[in-house]
Amino acid sequence: MASLLGACQRRVPEPGESWQAAGPPAVPPPHELEPAGLSRLFGDDRPFELRPADPSKDGAPFAHPFWVRVTEPVADDPALHAGLLTFLSDIAVVNAARAPLSRTRYGLLVSLDHSIWFHRPPRVDQWLLYDMGSVAHVGSRGLATGSMRTTDGTLIASIVQEVLLRR
Repeated sequence: MASLLGACQRRVPEPGESWQAAGPPAVPPPHELEPAGLSRLFGDDRPFELRPADPSKDGAPFAHPFWVRVTEPVADDPALHAGLLTFLSDIAVVNAARAPLSRTRYGLLVSLDHSIWFHRPPRVDQWLLYDMGSVAHVGSRGLATGSMRTTDGTLIASIVQEVLLRR
């Protein structure tokens, strides 16, 4: 974590092109969606809010894509926002690496590698759309890639996760 925070503090913006791949999936804005019931997993005093873009997906609150934000105001410190975004980027990535439409029950689901690339300074106290999807699932290993974007579709970060899935 120290290297992440140090990198965020040292990075100096430079002039250059500003381009990003096609926008996020078409989903309702966060104000039109209901908050996910997270008390069972995180208690009632959780520091973030999550709103599933498609609450009908297995009734699971952690199906991607979803909107997420920190519920309390966060100091205007880029390193703090980057650290909090890193924490938020680990929500539901293990299940996102499963084969699409898989109904296999796994007894062991473990994050192996988690990488994040910051494209623009994040603001975690504003809504971010988090979208992850499976790239491959071979044997006991799965790989998912995804992104976090602002409400206007601006790409903030790209995320890659490798997981171990054992029956």
